[in-house]
Amino acid sequence: MVIPQRGARNTSNLIFSILLTLGGLGFFLTGLSSFFKYNLIFLTNVSEIAFLPQGIVLLLYGTIGLTLGSFLFLTFYWNLGAGYNLYCTKKKAVLFYRTRFPGRKTNNPLLLKFPFATINSLGLKRGTALSPDNSVIAYTSNGSKFPLMYTDTMEVARNSAMTLAYLMNCPVDSKTLFPKNFSVSDLRKVFKSSILILFR
Repeated sequence: MVIPQRGARNTSNLIFSILLTLGGLGFFLTGLSSFFKYNLIFLTNVSEIAFLPQGIVLLLYGTIGLTLGSFLFLTFYWNLGAGYNLYCTKKKAVLFYRTRFPGRKTNNPLLLKFPFATINSLGLKRGTALSPDNSVIAYTSNGSKFPLMYTDTMEVARNSAMTLAYLMNCPVDSKTLFPKNFSVSDLRKVFKSSILILFR
């Protein structure tokens, strides 16, 4: 079974890169305007802004904004992290394929292989305000953990975790599968998904 994984090429990264670039450019040009005593940005008056120390601070903020905006746009352009997960029942292993930064040493994609026997259990992780994606987490026998996939909704993550657990013959952590705010309707959805997985 092959599950494609999306990378950094999404709308939010593009919007943030544009905002950071425009904001950084505004700060940078304002700092330069305070140095040359000439308005490089229309509809602004920099005559009251001294180059020391306000102008230098604006140049610093502008440089940081332009750098972060450019970096975020490049991750969007290169679609870093995109790839797929290959779950092979014959070899009893899962293969991870991910794109990396272009370059002479990192031109090859990232390939990782984990046998099913090294995965003790699966768990769910809810998204936060900074990282809204919900994820399915794999817990290995050596105590480490890594994300298997990211989804938009918790229902999709829950169904995917049960499908992968059935495929790899490992349990799902009940604490993450049934959180404290779990409702009866959510329980019905899980039960329905479990029946569909068993009789697939």
